[in-house]
Amino acid sequence: MIPLSYAQHRLWFLNRLEGPSAAYNAPVVLRLEAAPDRRALEAAVRDVVDRHEVLRTVYKAVDGEPYQEVVGDPGVGLEVRECGPGDDVDALVTAFVRLPFDVTRDLPLRARLFTVRDGSAVLVLLVHHIATDGWSVGCLLTDLDRAYAARCEGRAPGWEPLPVQYADYALWQRDMLGEPADPDSLAHEQLAYWRTALEGSPAATRLPADRPRPAEPSHRGALVTARLSARAHKALAATARAHRATFFMTARAALCAALQAAGAGPDVVVGTPVAGRPEEDLHDLVGFFVNSLALRADLSDDPDLGTLLDRVRERDLAAMAHEDLPFDLLVEDLNPERSLGLHPFFQVMLTTQTAQDTTCTLGAVSGTLDAADLATAKFDLSFNCAETYGPDGDPAGVLLGLQYATDLYDEETARLLLTLFHRALTAYAEQPAGTPLSRTGLLTASDREAIDRRHEALTRAEQRAAATQGEPRDGEDRRTAAADPREEILRGLFAEVLGRDDVGPDDSFFKLGGHSLLAGKLTNRIRKALGVQAAIRDVFLAPTPARLLRRLAEQGHGPVRPPLRPVPATLRPKRLPLSAAQQRLWFVGQLEGPSATYNIPVVTRLRRPVEPAAFRAALADVVRRHEVLRTVHRSADGEPYQEVLAHAEPALDVVRTDGPEELRAAVDAAAGHVFDLAAEIPFRAWLLEEGDGGQVLVLLVHHIAGDGWSTGCLLADLDRAYRARCAGRAPGWQPLPVQYADYTLWQHE
Repeated sequence: MIPLSYAQHRLWFLNRLEGPSAAYNAPVVLRLEAAPDRRALEAAVRDVVDRHEVLRTVYKAVDGEPYQEVVGDPGVGLEVRECGPGDDVDALVTAFVRLPFDVTRDLPLRARLFTVRDGSAVLVLLVHHIATDGWSVGCLLTDLDRAYAARCEGRAPGWEPLPVQYADYALWQRDMLGEPADPDSLAHEQLAYWRTALEGSPAATRLPADRPRPAEPSHRGALVTARLSARAHKALAATARAHRATFFMTARAALCAALQAAGAGPDVVVGTPVAGRPEEDLHDLVGFFVNSLALRADLSDDPDLGTLLDRVRERDLAAMAHEDLPFDLLVEDLNPERSLGLHPFFQVMLTTQTAQDTTCTLGAVSGTLDAADLATAKFDLSFNCAETYGPDGDPAGVLLGLQYATDLYDEETARLLLTLFHRALTAYAEQPAGTPLSRTGLLTASDREAIDRRHEALTRAEQRAAATQGEPRDGEDRRTAAADPREEILRGLFAEVLGRDDVGPDDSFFKLGGHSLLAGKLTNRIRKALGVQAAIRDVFLAPTPARLLRRLAEQGHGPVRPPLRPVPATLRPKRLPLSAAQQRLWFVGQLEGPSATYNIPVVTRLRRPVEPAAFRAALADVVRRHEVLRTVHRSADGEPYQEVLAHAEPALDVVRTDGPEELRAAVDAAAGHVFDLAAEIPFRAWLLEEGDGGQVLVLLVHHIAGDGWSTGCLLADLDRAYRARCAGRAPGWQPLPVQYADYTLWQHE
């Protein structure tokens, strides 16, 4: 099994912790002047996915340990949405880029083309951050442009193979770092630096938030912007040169001064990303290489502007000499106190970059790159500086942005914090280097009053919240016999995962050395031992055995659920009940009448023609394997029930089409087929043959027998069965442990 890189592991863990969300979506939005050739574009997308393994990788786990699984032929396609006169294209794009990913089963790339009536189009490549970063966007667009141009000419892109794939990097990274316990390893050396650099640093940056930090963050966010003038930009560059500093160092010094003015205190930690591509072989590779650095600044003794910048420069140079250590390893080693709503070591992020040219091409089609509004926030505050330059290369101003967590801040407060940053940058541009921070005039009297008012209100709210929470008193002997046997089991599981002899009911998992990977192992073992759906977030919110037991009970997970086992046909009731989800669909069907509303069509352009007889046999194999695909749904006295047919052949219609319009009409007709669920199995297929020899496969499943997850299972089984039938044999798969009817009976139990 191929391990994840350390950066990927962090995102995999967050996806498990918080559930599927759009917080780590990284969309690429291209506004094209003309609609591209759909067939060529779909082929080009597949070419790029084929070239970069990371775009066709899912991230599964065994006993809480994640691994990469590269999918050989993922069948990634291009979804097309034709926008009518009443459609708001921007709203449709926004809705698409906010669709969540489940990285344990979803491929990390989706492509959708929105065509507009004026002839233009918007192409959105929605990539999960686990497979990409800012650098990767250029690699992705370059490869897509080249592949599309080639496909428009009727050929495959003739690029050189990549020297390495992302999985190679993940293995190399672990080899390069070595084991932290090995005194001769790079990991050991760099950990020693970071332990010293962050010793005694504040757990949280205290700022004038409008609300206390919630126990469970929503990750909703918003953006405010400002601009630094060209004159100030030019002066800022001169200040940086005078101190042999970079623009980033100067911006960080200014940000730390602004945060101190807002109440953060003299010890300020700010995070920043670094590219993480030390080898040239990685430069053309799509993937998530970025590492995070926690950069500390000392603002004690009221330093002047120049002294603070010199301190920041010294710290940053030392940190960047130790930037190879993955942030995950640092957190695991230093083991700061954990909270769902508090990012370890820093909650404020700073990024700087040069504003990029937004023009782009897709073959002969011109367009521009556009930003997408995800309305999310990864951190409490994320400050961004984009330097712009004129045609002569002179500084032309800095675009400032602040993405803020709406759980904590209102827009007014976010604008105040961005204004403080703007003033601090201006101070570095215009005031003498010897000006003490206390005399820079960052805060007006009204600003100070507003900040003090927020701090006081926040303190009162936090005190009220703390008064309602009880903690174990020091000196209590908490290692007593558990009143509930399930608590005893939890204590044993805690001890087993943490490698300890005993764990008390009020001992914190994280204070005993637990971390994210071990939390995954713990929840996996709780599921097996107690049969309850414990999640990683439960461990964060209730990190002791006693609290975790109470939380699981409050969520309705207290009683042990019955195990899911196959029910022999002789013991099944004559009339199998429907599951709760099926019952809803059956009721809607009775109310509205038969329709195609709940069809799930899967449309795939085949790379090579299929042999109809072998394909028909493969379809029958899949239907034999999955009872739900050969089940009819009838009723008696108004009560619905399932009837699994012993033998059923799915319909396969072979249809010849002539030209794109006929093909589109045939696809629409297939997708619009109306199932008679009482008499017809909920699965059938069409093989659409084109005049040039191409084939398009349409698989149609009624929602009563499938969902989005099921599509992947269906395609995988069909592929295996077809390969076997082409080889003249039956597919040699293992029997499924349970069928859908078993699940239905288990659910009712």
